[in-house]
Amino acid sequence: MRLGDFLSWLSINFPGRYNYITELGDPVILNNGIEFAATYFIMLLVLLCYGGGRYVSADYWLSKAFNRKKTK
Repeated sequence: MRLGDFLSWLSINFPGRYNYITELGDPVILNNGIEFAATYFIMLLVLLCYGGGRYVSADYWLSKAFNRKKTK
């Protein structure tokens, strides 16, 4: 409902901008960006723990640090 109201308001008040804004698709109404924050936090967490490769992943450096303490 809000998106339809916004598009009708935009087409009435700013007809030139309406074509510019909607030429690639409808605009998106976000919930204060919390979806992006949560998604990127989860992606970063997974990247640090699993997918960063040998020298970038956190589990490699943590295991290396803890193994040094055990061997000394």
